[in-house]
Amino acid sequence: MQCQSSLNTATLMNSDDMKALRDMLDATAAAMSLVQGQVKDNLLRDTPRIQGIVKALEWIDRSAQCVSPTLRDHLSDVPWSYVIGIYEQIARPDGQICTDSLWFAIAEVISPLQFALERALPPDEDVYA
Repeated sequence: MQCQSSLNTATLMNSDDMKALRDMLDATAAAMSLVQGQVKDNLLRDTPRIQGIVKALEWIDRSAQCVSPTLRDHLSDVPWSYVIGIYEQIARPDGQICTDSLWFAIAEVISPLQFALERALPPDEDVYA
């Protein structure tokens, strides 16, 4: 059944959608690698790590904006209303980071987003078994 869902999604995707979703998946993987094994208090004091996570979230936000409305409607597991604009929720105009919003994104958004994207995308043809 999961294969069928992925096939249906693949038929709705144009090359721009495919690139945007793959970019989002790459960015979620990058963010996950930065948060894995981290304790909240230590993570939120680690400026280089925070900058990397914020950059990944910016990448997710910008890529999500490139996904067609038709595909967004089809991929209901992706929290589009939160993902599009996530960077603005975290990075303030004065350059400061809203750590509460950042932690919410880390704890509640990144992992489920990665899972939804992995289910939606067809297998990567560049990967050999």
